Amino acid sequence: MAEEQLKTKSFTTIVTILSLTLFFAPIATSQVQGPVSITFNSKSDFGPVVSADGSKVAFWSDLDGDPEIYVMNNEGTGLRQLTFNTANDTAPSISGDGGKVAFQADVGGPDFEIFVINSDGSGLLRLTSNNDEDMQPSLSSDGLTVAFISTGALDPAGSNPEGDAEIFVMRTDGTGIRQLTSNAADDTSPSISAQGSRIAYQSASLASSEIFIVNSDGTGRTRLTNNVDDDVSPSISANGGKVAFSSTGPAILAPPLATLANRIADAANPYEIFIVNSDGSGLNQLSSTLGDNFEPSLSGDGTRVAYVSTGDGDREIFIVDSDGRGLTQITNNLAFDFEPSISHSGGIVVFSSNLDGDFDIFRASLSICVLQGDANADGAVNILDLAIIGSSFGTRIGSPGYRSEADLNNDGSVDILDLAIVGMNFGQACP
Repeated sequence: MAEEQLKTKSFTTIVTILSLTLFFAPIATSQVQGPVSITFNSKSDFGPVVSADGSKVAFWSDLDGDPEIYVMNNEGTGLRQLTFNTANDTAPSISGDGGKVAFQADVGGPDFEIFVINSDGSGLLRLTSNNDEDMQPSLSSDGLTVAFISTGALDPAGSNPEGDAEIFVMRTDGTGIRQLTSNAADDTSPSISAQGSRIAYQSASLASSEIFIVNSDGTGRTRLTNNVDDDVSPSISANGGKVAFSSTGPAILAPPLATLANRIADAANPYEIFIVNSDGSGLNQLSSTLGDNFEPSLSGDGTRVAYVSTGDGDREIFIVDSDGRGLTQITNNLAFDFEPSISHSGGIVVFSSNLDGDFDIFRASLSICVLQGDANADGAVNILDLAIIGSSFGTRIGSPGYRSEADLNNDGSVDILDLAIVGMNFGQACP
Protein backbone atom coordinates (compact mmCIF):
# COMPACT_ATOMS: atom_id res chain seq x y z
CA MET A 1 0.00 0.00 0.00
CA ALA A 2 2.82 2.41 0.89
CA GLU A 3 4.47 1.80 -2.48
CA GLU A 4 1.21 2.49 -4.33
CA GLN A 5 0.73 5.73 -2.38
CA LEU A 6 4.27 6.82 -3.28
CA LYS A 7 3.60 6.19 -6.98
CA THR A 8 0.32 8.13 -6.82
CA LYS A 9 1.91 11.07 -5.00
CA SER A 10 4.86 11.21 -7.40
CA PHE A 11 2.64 11.12 -10.45
CA THR A 12 0.33 13.80 -9.03
CA THR A 13 3.33 16.07 -8.46
CA ILE A 14 4.51 15.53 -12.01
CA VAL A 15 1.13 16.37 -13.48
CA THR A 16 0.88 19.53 -11.33
CA ILE A 17 4.29 20.80 -12.41
CA LEU A 18 3.51 19.95 -16.01
CA SER A 19 0.35 22.06 -15.98
CA LEU A 20 2.35 25.07 -14.76
CA THR A 21 5.38 24.88 -17.04
CA LEU A 22 4.40 23.12 -20.24
CA PHE A 23 5.03 26.28 -22.26
CA PHE A 24 8.81 25.96 -22.03
CA ALA A 25 10.30 25.17 -25.45
CA PRO A 26 12.87 22.41 -25.97
CA ILE A 27 16.42 23.12 -27.08
CA ALA A 28 17.98 21.31 -30.07
CA THR A 29 20.58 18.65 -29.34
CA SER A 30 22.66 18.96 -32.52
CA GLN A 31 24.22 21.88 -34.31
CA VAL A 32 25.72 21.33 -37.76
CA GLN A 33 29.00 23.03 -38.58
CA GLY A 34 29.60 23.08 -42.32
CA PRO A 35 29.53 21.29 -44.59
CA VAL A 36 32.86 22.50 -45.92
CA SER A 37 34.94 21.23 -48.83
CA ILE A 38 38.13 19.44 -47.79
CA THR A 39 39.42 18.70 -51.31
CA PHE A 40 40.05 21.45 -53.83
CA ASN A 41 40.75 20.34 -57.38
CA SER A 42 39.09 20.04 -60.78
CA LYS A 43 39.17 16.24 -60.81
CA SER A 44 36.72 13.69 -59.39
CA ASP A 45 37.04 12.69 -55.72
CA PHE A 46 34.84 9.80 -54.59
CA GLY A 47 34.30 7.13 -51.96
CA PRO A 48 35.29 9.01 -48.78
CA VAL A 49 35.57 7.01 -45.55
CA VAL A 50 36.32 8.61 -42.20
CA SER A 51 38.27 6.80 -39.49
CA ALA A 52 36.40 5.89 -36.32
CA ASP A 53 38.25 8.54 -34.33
CA GLY A 54 37.39 11.13 -36.99
CA SER A 55 41.00 12.10 -37.62
CA LYS A 56 41.62 10.74 -41.14
CA VAL A 57 39.71 10.49 -44.42
CA ALA A 58 40.58 8.10 -47.22
CA PHE A 59 39.12 8.44 -50.71
CA TRP A 60 39.91 7.77 -54.37
CA SER A 61 40.55 10.35 -57.06
CA ASP A 62 41.67 10.59 -60.67
CA LEU A 63 43.87 13.51 -59.71
CA ASP A 64 46.88 12.02 -61.51
CA GLY A 65 44.88 10.77 -64.49
CA ASP A 66 43.54 7.44 -63.23
CA PRO A 67 41.85 6.36 -59.95
CA GLU A 68 44.31 6.31 -57.05
CA ILE A 69 43.91 6.06 -53.25
CA TYR A 70 44.53 9.15 -51.10
CA VAL A 71 44.40 9.92 -47.38
CA MET A 72 44.27 13.24 -45.53
CA ASN A 73 43.41 14.82 -42.20
CA ASN A 74 39.72 15.50 -41.65
CA GLU A 75 40.12 19.22 -42.27
CA GLY A 76 41.80 18.60 -45.64
CA THR A 77 45.43 19.06 -44.63
CA GLY A 78 48.20 16.51 -45.00
CA LEU A 79 46.99 15.10 -48.32
CA ARG A 80 48.99 12.01 -49.27
CA GLN A 81 48.76 9.85 -52.40
CA LEU A 82 49.06 6.17 -51.42
CA THR A 83 49.02 4.38 -54.79
CA PHE A 84 50.96 5.07 -57.98
CA ASN A 85 50.03 2.82 -60.88
CA THR A 86 47.88 2.55 -63.98
CA ALA A 87 45.27 0.32 -62.34
CA ASN A 88 41.93 1.58 -61.07
CA ASP A 89 42.38 1.80 -57.29
CA THR A 90 39.00 2.37 -55.63
CA ALA A 91 36.68 1.43 -52.73
CA PRO A 92 38.93 2.40 -49.78
CA SER A 93 38.16 1.25 -46.24
CA ILE A 94 40.06 2.79 -43.32
CA SER A 95 41.04 1.53 -39.87
CA GLY A 96 39.78 3.16 -36.69
CA ASP A 97 42.88 5.26 -36.08
CA GLY A 98 43.38 6.04 -39.76
CA GLY A 99 46.66 4.15 -39.86
CA LYS A 100 45.75 1.55 -42.48
CA VAL A 101 43.68 1.52 -45.67
CA ALA A 102 42.32 -1.46 -47.61
CA PHE A 103 41.23 -1.03 -51.23
CA GLN A 104 40.47 -2.85 -54.47
CA ALA A 105 42.44 -2.58 -57.72
CA ASP A 106 41.86 -4.03 -61.18
CA VAL A 107 45.28 -5.40 -61.98
CA GLY A 108 44.48 -6.45 -65.55
CA GLY A 109 41.28 -7.28 -67.39
CA PRO A 110 38.24 -8.09 -65.25
CA ASP A 111 40.50 -9.03 -62.34
CA PHE A 112 40.10 -7.04 -59.13
CA GLU A 113 42.32 -7.82 -56.15
CA ILE A 114 42.41 -6.67 -52.51
CA PHE A 115 45.33 -4.62 -51.20
CA VAL A 116 46.23 -3.00 -47.90
CA ILE A 117 48.61 -0.12 -47.20
CA ASN A 118 49.64 2.05 -44.27
CA SER A 119 48.40 5.63 -44.38
CA ASP A 120 51.99 6.91 -44.52
CA GLY A 121 52.41 5.09 -47.84
CA SER A 122 54.47 2.20 -46.49
CA GLY A 123 53.70 -1.50 -46.25
CA LEU A 124 51.75 -2.04 -49.47
CA LEU A 125 50.57 -5.66 -49.45
CA ARG A 126 48.54 -7.58 -52.02
CA LEU A 127 46.15 -9.84 -50.11
CA THR A 128 44.57 -11.79 -52.99
CA SER A 129 46.03 -13.12 -56.21
CA ASN A 130 43.76 -15.00 -58.59
CA ASN A 131 41.76 -14.57 -61.78
CA ASP A 132 38.51 -13.64 -60.07
CA GLU A 133 36.97 -10.39 -58.91
CA ASP A 134 37.92 -9.74 -55.28
CA MET A 135 36.15 -6.56 -54.33
CA GLN A 136 34.35 -4.43 -51.70
CA PRO A 137 36.91 -4.59 -48.87
CA SER A 138 35.67 -3.76 -45.36
CA LEU A 139 38.54 -3.21 -42.92
CA SER A 140 38.05 -3.81 -39.19
CA SER A 141 38.66 -0.83 -36.93
CA ASP A 142 41.67 -2.54 -35.33
CA GLY A 143 43.18 -2.91 -38.82
CA LEU A 144 43.81 -6.64 -38.43
CA THR A 145 41.02 -8.17 -40.52
CA VAL A 146 39.41 -7.43 -43.87
CA ALA A 147 36.15 -8.83 -45.25
CA PHE A 148 35.54 -8.82 -49.01
CA ILE A 149 33.67 -10.57 -51.81
CA SER A 150 35.08 -12.92 -54.42
CA THR A 151 33.53 -14.30 -57.58
CA GLY A 152 34.39 -17.05 -60.06
CA ALA A 153 35.14 -20.74 -59.85
CA LEU A 154 38.75 -20.05 -58.89
CA ASP A 155 38.11 -18.02 -55.75
CA PRO A 156 40.86 -17.53 -53.15
CA ALA A 157 39.89 -20.65 -51.18
CA GLY A 158 39.04 -22.75 -54.25
CA SER A 159 35.56 -23.55 -52.97
CA ASN A 160 33.11 -21.57 -55.08
CA PRO A 161 31.95 -23.85 -57.91
CA GLU A 162 28.84 -21.71 -58.54
CA GLY A 163 31.01 -18.82 -59.64
CA ASP A 164 28.88 -16.24 -57.82
CA ALA A 165 29.81 -13.63 -55.22
CA GLU A 166 30.64 -15.01 -51.77
CA ILE A 167 31.88 -13.40 -48.54
CA PHE A 168 35.45 -13.99 -47.43
CA VAL A 169 37.56 -12.78 -44.54
CA MET A 170 41.32 -12.75 -43.97
CA ARG A 171 43.98 -11.13 -41.82
CA THR A 172 45.70 -8.04 -43.18
CA ASP A 173 49.07 -9.80 -43.06
CA GLY A 174 47.77 -12.02 -45.87
CA THR A 175 47.07 -15.13 -43.78
CA GLY A 176 43.99 -16.92 -42.51
CA ILE A 177 41.68 -16.64 -45.50
CA ARG A 178 38.23 -18.10 -44.81
CA GLN A 179 35.11 -18.40 -46.94
CA LEU A 180 32.04 -17.44 -44.88
CA THR A 181 29.21 -18.08 -47.36
CA SER A 182 28.62 -20.82 -49.91
CA ASN A 183 25.37 -20.75 -51.84
CA ALA A 184 23.86 -19.93 -55.21
CA ALA A 185 22.94 -16.36 -54.21
CA ASP A 186 25.14 -13.30 -54.68
CA ASP A 187 26.49 -12.33 -51.25
CA THR A 188 27.86 -8.78 -51.33
CA SER A 189 28.37 -5.50 -49.43
CA PRO A 190 30.21 -6.86 -46.36
CA SER A 191 30.42 -4.61 -43.30
CA ILE A 192 32.78 -5.76 -40.54
CA SER A 193 32.71 -4.99 -36.81
CA ALA A 194 35.52 -3.17 -35.02
CA GLN A 195 37.38 -6.28 -33.85
CA GLY A 196 36.57 -8.22 -37.00
CA SER A 197 34.42 -10.77 -35.22
CA ARG A 198 31.13 -10.19 -37.07
CA ILE A 199 30.25 -9.39 -40.67
CA ALA A 200 26.91 -8.14 -41.98
CA TYR A 201 26.15 -8.57 -45.68
CA GLN A 202 23.35 -8.71 -48.23
CA SER A 203 22.35 -11.84 -50.10
CA ALA A 204 20.42 -11.53 -53.36
CA SER A 205 18.36 -14.20 -55.10
CA LEU A 206 15.40 -14.03 -57.47
CA ALA A 207 12.96 -13.86 -54.55
CA SER A 208 14.58 -11.05 -52.58
CA SER A 209 17.70 -9.39 -51.30
CA GLU A 210 18.06 -9.98 -47.57
CA ILE A 211 20.41 -8.91 -44.76
CA PHE A 212 22.47 -11.53 -42.92
CA ILE A 213 25.13 -11.52 -40.23
CA VAL A 214 27.83 -14.13 -39.61
CA ASN A 215 30.77 -14.60 -37.26
CA SER A 216 34.24 -14.33 -38.77
CA ASP A 217 34.84 -18.04 -38.08
CA GLY A 218 31.80 -18.93 -40.20
CA THR A 219 29.49 -19.75 -37.29
CA GLY A 220 26.35 -17.98 -36.12
CA ARG A 221 24.89 -17.14 -39.52
CA THR A 222 21.67 -15.24 -38.84
CA ARG A 223 19.09 -13.94 -41.29
CA LEU A 224 18.01 -10.48 -40.12
CA THR A 225 15.33 -9.77 -42.75
CA ASN A 226 12.82 -12.09 -44.40
CA ASN A 227 10.57 -10.48 -47.00
CA VAL A 228 10.24 -9.84 -50.72
CA ASP A 229 11.72 -6.37 -50.54
CA ASP A 230 15.19 -5.26 -51.53
CA ASP A 231 17.10 -5.10 -48.24
CA VAL A 232 20.53 -3.74 -49.10
CA SER A 233 23.64 -1.84 -47.99
CA PRO A 234 24.17 -3.12 -44.43
CA SER A 235 26.30 -1.08 -42.02
CA ILE A 236 27.33 -2.68 -38.73
CA SER A 237 28.12 -1.07 -35.36
CA ALA A 238 31.54 -1.45 -33.75
CA ASN A 239 30.44 -4.19 -31.34
CA GLY A 240 28.41 -5.99 -34.00
CA GLY A 241 25.20 -5.49 -32.04
CA LYS A 242 23.28 -3.37 -34.57
CA VAL A 243 22.93 -3.25 -38.33
CA ALA A 244 21.47 -0.39 -40.37
CA PHE A 245 20.28 -1.02 -43.91
CA SER A 246 18.06 0.30 -46.69
CA SER A 247 14.85 -1.43 -47.74
CA THR A 248 11.98 -0.95 -50.16
CA GLY A 249 9.50 -1.28 -47.30
CA PRO A 250 6.91 -3.75 -46.01
CA ALA A 251 6.73 -7.12 -47.72
CA ILE A 252 3.93 -7.85 -50.18
CA LEU A 253 4.15 -11.60 -49.64
CA ALA A 254 6.27 -13.69 -47.35
CA PRO A 255 8.55 -16.32 -48.92
CA PRO A 256 8.10 -18.89 -50.37
CA LEU A 257 5.18 -17.17 -52.13
CA ALA A 258 7.39 -14.42 -53.52
CA THR A 259 7.62 -14.20 -57.29
CA LEU A 260 9.44 -12.00 -59.74
CA ALA A 261 6.15 -10.22 -60.45
CA ASN A 262 5.84 -9.38 -56.75
CA ARG A 263 9.32 -7.89 -56.75
CA ILE A 264 8.58 -5.79 -59.82
CA ALA A 265 5.40 -4.47 -58.19
CA ASP A 266 7.27 -3.77 -54.97
CA ALA A 267 9.94 -1.79 -56.83
CA ALA A 268 7.57 1.18 -56.81
CA ASN A 269 8.04 1.42 -53.03
CA PRO A 270 10.69 3.92 -51.97
CA TYR A 271 13.79 2.88 -50.10
CA GLU A 272 13.76 3.66 -46.38
CA ILE A 273 16.40 3.35 -43.65
CA PHE A 274 15.98 0.63 -41.03
CA ILE A 275 17.99 -0.61 -38.06
CA VAL A 276 17.87 -4.02 -36.40
CA ASN A 277 19.66 -5.83 -33.60
CA SER A 278 22.11 -8.53 -34.66
CA ASP A 279 19.81 -11.23 -33.28
CA GLY A 280 17.00 -10.05 -35.55
CA SER A 281 15.03 -8.25 -32.84
CA GLY A 282 14.20 -4.58 -32.50
CA LEU A 283 13.56 -3.75 -36.15
CA ASN A 284 12.93 0.00 -36.42
CA GLN A 285 12.23 2.21 -39.42
CA LEU A 286 14.26 5.41 -39.16
CA SER A 287 13.12 7.32 -42.25
CA SER A 288 9.74 7.93 -43.84
CA THR A 289 9.89 10.56 -46.55
CA LEU A 290 9.17 11.16 -50.19
CA GLY A 291 11.82 9.77 -52.50
CA ASP A 292 14.43 7.14 -51.68
CA ASN A 293 16.61 6.91 -48.58
CA PHE A 294 19.74 4.82 -48.99
CA GLU A 295 23.51 4.42 -48.41
CA PRO A 296 23.26 4.20 -44.59
CA SER A 297 26.43 4.61 -42.54
CA LEU A 298 26.00 3.58 -38.90
CA SER A 299 28.22 5.23 -36.29
CA GLY A 300 30.47 2.81 -34.44
CA ASP A 301 28.66 3.38 -31.15
CA GLY A 302 25.38 2.51 -32.85
CA THR A 303 23.68 5.78 -31.97
CA ARG A 304 23.43 7.58 -35.33
CA VAL A 305 22.90 6.82 -39.00
CA ALA A 306 23.97 9.06 -41.87
CA TYR A 307 22.22 8.46 -45.17
CA VAL A 308 21.22 9.90 -48.54
CA SER A 309 17.69 11.08 -49.30
CA THR A 310 16.10 12.16 -52.60
CA GLY A 311 13.03 13.61 -50.91
CA ASP A 312 13.53 17.12 -52.29
CA GLY A 313 14.28 16.01 -55.84
CA ASP A 314 18.06 15.84 -55.59
CA ARG A 315 20.35 13.97 -53.19
CA GLU A 316 20.89 15.33 -49.68
CA ILE A 317 22.69 14.02 -46.59
CA PHE A 318 20.74 13.41 -43.38
CA ILE A 319 21.55 12.07 -39.93
CA VAL A 320 19.07 10.40 -37.60
CA ASP A 321 19.41 8.84 -34.15
CA SER A 322 19.13 5.06 -34.07
CA ASP A 323 15.87 5.37 -32.12
CA GLY A 324 14.36 7.41 -34.95
CA ARG A 325 14.62 10.78 -33.21
CA GLY A 326 16.93 13.73 -33.81
CA LEU A 327 16.57 13.94 -37.59
CA THR A 328 19.10 16.48 -38.88
CA GLN A 329 19.55 17.62 -42.46
CA ILE A 330 23.24 18.09 -43.26
CA THR A 331 22.98 19.44 -46.81
CA ASN A 332 20.35 21.55 -48.54
CA ASN A 333 21.36 22.42 -52.08
CA LEU A 334 20.84 21.45 -55.72
CA ALA A 335 24.01 19.36 -55.83
CA PHE A 336 24.49 15.61 -55.94
CA ASP A 337 25.45 14.74 -52.33
CA PHE A 338 26.13 11.06 -51.65
CA GLU A 339 28.47 8.40 -50.16
CA PRO A 340 28.24 9.49 -46.50
CA SER A 341 30.63 8.02 -43.91
CA ILE A 342 30.21 8.73 -40.19
CA SER A 343 32.72 8.60 -37.33
CA HIS A 344 32.38 6.34 -34.28
CA SER A 345 30.64 8.95 -32.11
CA GLY A 346 28.55 10.37 -34.94
CA GLY A 347 30.23 13.76 -34.66
CA ILE A 348 31.83 13.88 -38.11
CA VAL A 349 30.32 13.03 -41.49
CA VAL A 350 32.19 13.08 -44.79
CA PHE A 351 30.63 12.70 -48.21
CA SER A 352 31.13 13.40 -51.92
CA SER A 353 29.38 16.28 -53.68
CA ASN A 354 29.50 18.18 -56.94
CA LEU A 355 28.44 21.40 -55.23
CA ASP A 356 31.28 23.36 -56.84
CA GLY A 357 30.87 21.77 -60.27
CA ASP A 358 33.17 18.77 -59.96
CA PHE A 359 33.07 16.09 -57.27
CA ASP A 360 34.95 16.94 -54.08
CA ILE A 361 35.01 15.58 -50.54
CA PHE A 362 33.08 17.53 -47.91
CA ARG A 363 32.98 17.36 -44.12
CA ALA A 364 30.26 18.32 -41.67
CA SER A 365 30.64 18.34 -37.88
CA LEU A 366 27.88 17.97 -35.33
CA SER A 367 28.07 19.25 -31.78
CA ILE A 368 26.57 16.52 -29.62
CA CYS A 369 25.25 17.22 -26.15
CA VAL A 370 24.10 14.30 -23.99
CA LEU A 371 22.46 15.04 -20.64
CA GLN A 372 21.49 12.48 -18.02
CA GLY A 373 17.77 12.77 -17.48
CA ASP A 374 17.03 14.10 -20.98
CA ALA A 375 14.42 11.42 -21.74
CA ASN A 376 13.13 13.04 -24.94
CA ALA A 377 16.64 13.98 -26.20
CA ASP A 378 15.72 17.62 -26.80
CA GLY A 379 18.86 19.02 -25.17
CA ALA A 380 17.25 20.04 -21.88
CA VAL A 381 16.23 18.32 -18.67
CA ASN A 382 12.84 19.77 -17.83
CA ILE A 383 9.17 19.11 -17.22
CA LEU A 384 8.80 17.29 -20.53
CA ASP A 385 11.17 14.60 -19.30
CA LEU A 386 9.21 14.29 -16.07
CA ALA A 387 6.04 13.90 -18.10
CA ILE A 388 7.55 11.02 -20.10
CA ILE A 389 8.51 9.19 -16.93
CA GLY A 390 5.15 9.95 -15.36
CA SER A 391 3.28 8.51 -18.33
CA SER A 392 4.88 5.09 -17.82
CA PHE A 393 5.70 5.24 -14.10
CA GLY A 394 5.49 1.85 -12.43
CA THR A 395 5.78 -0.18 -15.66
CA ARG A 396 8.36 -2.81 -16.50
CA ILE A 397 9.89 -3.90 -19.77
CA GLY A 398 7.40 -5.98 -21.73
CA SER A 399 4.37 -4.59 -19.90
CA PRO A 400 1.78 -2.23 -21.44
CA GLY A 401 2.80 1.42 -21.23
CA TYR A 402 6.52 0.77 -20.80
CA ARG A 403 8.67 3.35 -22.62
CA SER A 404 12.35 2.62 -23.01
CA GLU A 405 13.24 6.33 -23.11
CA ALA A 406 11.70 6.71 -19.63
CA ASP A 407 13.87 3.92 -18.22
CA LEU A 408 16.87 6.21 -17.79
CA ASN A 409 19.04 3.76 -15.85
CA ASN A 410 18.13 0.85 -18.14
CA ASP A 411 17.19 -1.46 -15.28
CA GLY A 412 14.00 -2.67 -16.95
CA SER A 413 11.55 -0.62 -14.92
CA VAL A 414 10.37 2.99 -14.74
CA ASP A 415 10.48 3.94 -11.08
CA ILE A 416 11.69 6.41 -8.47
CA LEU A 417 15.32 5.91 -9.57
CA ASP A 418 14.52 7.35 -12.98
CA LEU A 419 12.74 10.29 -11.33
CA ALA A 420 15.83 10.87 -9.21
CA ILE A 421 18.04 11.11 -12.32
CA VAL A 422 15.81 13.84 -13.73
CA GLY A 423 15.66 15.59 -10.38
CA MET A 424 19.44 15.72 -10.00
CA ASN A 425 19.86 17.25 -13.44
CA PHE A 426 16.67 19.32 -13.66
CA GLY A 427 17.27 22.67 -15.38
CA GLN A 428 20.38 21.66 -17.29
CA ALA A 429 20.44 22.44 -20.99
CA CYS A 430 22.83 22.06 -23.89
CA PRO A 431 24.67 25.28 -24.81
